[in-house]
Order: sequence, then structure tokens, then C-alpha cells
Amino acid sequence: MAWCFNRFWRGDVKLLIDDVGELKPTIFCVVPRVLDRVYSGLTQKISSGGFLKKTLSNFAYSYKLNNMKKGIRHGEASPLLDKIVFDKVKQGLGGRVRLILSRVAPLSTHVEEDIVDIFMVLVLDYGLDVLSL
Repeated sequence: MAWCFNRFWRGDVKLLIDDVGELKPTIFCVVPRVLDRVYSGLTQKISSGGFLKKTLSNFAYSYKLNNMKKGIRHGEASPLLDKIVFDKVKQGLGGRVRLILSRVAPLSTHVEEDIVDIFMVLVLDYGLDVLSL
């Protein structure tokens, strides 16, 4: 198995999410602050998008969350709404993210739930083992 990492950064934290979108990662290793930035940018775009965009986003989120709580698998919870709403969000991070790894500190509960609903897999790891590295 061969591993290849191509990474770059323009040097501006405000452009970090754009850089991630250009990189198109499959596994996204990130600190909670970056996920908070992704979440705040997402909520800002939704709230500034007008009534229809807000309503559709809220409906898609609620519908998918309710189906997942009923035990329906992530990919089958709302396939049509995934294509209409959530795929646009995924494209913001390059469109290929399959796994998000977050370390160092806890993530806000609402951010964690929303990221899981959109991207499916989020692995959190923080605590004493970080100090032992």
C-alpha cells in the first residue's frame, strides 16, 4: 500500500477551508476549532440564503436526523435530500471526505451532531493519551 500526501496552505487562516476544498481529502484530520469554523460558515451561509434555503436546509436536517434515530442507515436516511442539500456542503470540503478525525479537545455537541449527520463518520479522540505522546 502506498501513501501520498500533497498538502499546501496559503498562510491565511481565513482561507483554510478554501485550501481544504482544493486539496479534496478523503480523511480529514482536524482540531475542533477548524470544525467550529466549518460549522459557523455553514450556518452563516444558510441564514443569509433566504427563506427557501433556510426552510429546505432545516427540513433536510430534521428529516435525516429523525430517520437515523429510527435506525435507518446514514446513506439510506434521505438519499434525495443528500443530493439536493448535503452534497453541496460536502463539496465545500472537496467532496471526498469519508472520515473526519478530531483530536486534542472536545467538540461542541451541536457541531458534532451536525457533522455526523452530514458526513457520517467522525472520530473523536482526546484525553490523557494526548499527553503521553
